[in-house]
Amino acid sequence: MSKKFKISGKVINYLKMAVTGITIEAWDKDLMFDDYLGSAITNKKGEFTIEFDDSKFKELFLDNCPDVFFKIYKNKKLIHSTEKDVIINADQKTKVTICIPQKATTEEGQSMDKRLINGRLITANDEAVVANIELYEVNLNGETCLNSTKSNKTGSYQFECKWNNEHKPDLQVMASEGKKIIAFSRVYYNTSKDLTIDLIVDNKEFVGSPTYTRLNN
Repeated sequence: MSKKFKISGKVINYLKMAVTGITIEAWDKDLMFDDYLGSAITNKKGEFTIEFDDSKFKELFLDNCPDVFFKIYKNKKLIHSTEKDVIINADQKTKVTICIPQKATTEEGQSMDKRLINGRLITANDEAVVANIELYEVNLNGETCLNSTKSNKTGSYQFECKWNNEHKPDLQVMASEGKKIIAFSRVYYNTSKDLTIDLIVDNKEFVGSPTYTRLNN
């Protein structure tokens, strides 16, 4: 009697957003020739399901479970592979999350645009503050921390980011000391150029939450 297998999962990009409409192929990694197990196309949520039985890979008596890796295609072009991160002896029901790196999501021939986000962290009296600074991209699915740094003795900070020319992220900067948020900016929508974002620390104890937290609650 054949043994049934089901792989279900989700494909996300480097911003943790769902990647839709791409083809996922599942393969069994072998010493000589890899075995094709099946394929699927991700839905609007980036989800996919691939089902197969052991006839797809069972060449040896002891080959009871496949060693699975994935190939990801966009417009019939291979953009990513998990061949270096094989799932050894995959269970009959396996759940995975595949994260596609930023380089793979950039279209061929599409140039990357370097943008600088800088500013100062100061008090209302223009005194420099040294603290942790985080840069976030905000969207309907929540927020993603893109980078973090620390302001220097003059309160200055800087982030250097690279996006493809068509990407215009909604950005927000936050300052914190330990787990306490001490300042945050408004959301800068559809950014396509360098930004200077100064943060002002209120001398009073911080009360409230960042804009993106309030919007998503």
